[in-house]
Amino acid sequence: MYRTGSTLSVSSGPPSCSWKNWVLGTLISIILPFWRHKWTPLLALKKEVVMVVETIDVVTEVVEKAAEGVEEIAHSVAESLPDGGLQKAACLVEQAAKKVAEEAHAADEFIHKVEETGKEIEKEVEAIVEAVIEEERVENEEVAKDEVNK
Repeated sequence: MYRTGSTLSVSSGPPSCSWKNWVLGTLISIILPFWRHKWTPLLALKKEVVMVVETIDVVTEVVEKAAEGVEEIAHSVAESLPDGGLQKAACLVEQAAKKVAEEAHAADEFIHKVEETGKEIEKEVEAIVEAVIEEERVENEEVAKDEVNK
């Protein structure tokens, strides 16, 4: 359909710029979901969370190694001391260091599980976003075909 002067005419052929409309519709269907949902704040938050998790991971690994070192030293010191108060103190330090190393190791394992879960969630979200984009692309193609057939 097109208007000439004051009358409305129906054309059997496609409009001369239909391919431009089709390309524009396709581009909009790809770009619009990202623009509409404003992913930037979410991506910035994700970046910060990843940085914090990586820092915590490094800290727990350092604490674990330090506690293991303290445990070894306290064990050596306790073995070299005669029975008495100092040996008991060294044994207490050894036990405390062992407990800290175990807790740091457990925290490190937890962080790795959180990272794995985050990656799985990210894959699921990407699949959903891709499905929405594909659905909008198909809808836009159908609209473009309908406009061409008018």
